[in-house]
Amino acid sequence: EELALTDQPEMLADHLDLLLTCGQMSQTLRDSVLDRITREPIQLEKVRAAIQVIVTSPEFSTLK
Repeated sequence: EELALTDQPEMLADHLDLLLTCGQMSQTLRDSVLDRITREPIQLEKVRAAIQVIVTSPEFSTLK
């Protein structure tokens, strides 16, 4: 499902926000996720990079 959203960075960020942070992602983290999605040229890497940004953030640790 995530790979299908790589052409729509905003929708991928929204999806990962709901999936990983229950809709609690801050705008700062969202901006970082969108930056990584748009910088990666390969679809799978877009998803991996976005997930990595989220799960390695201090915000993710406190939201769990």
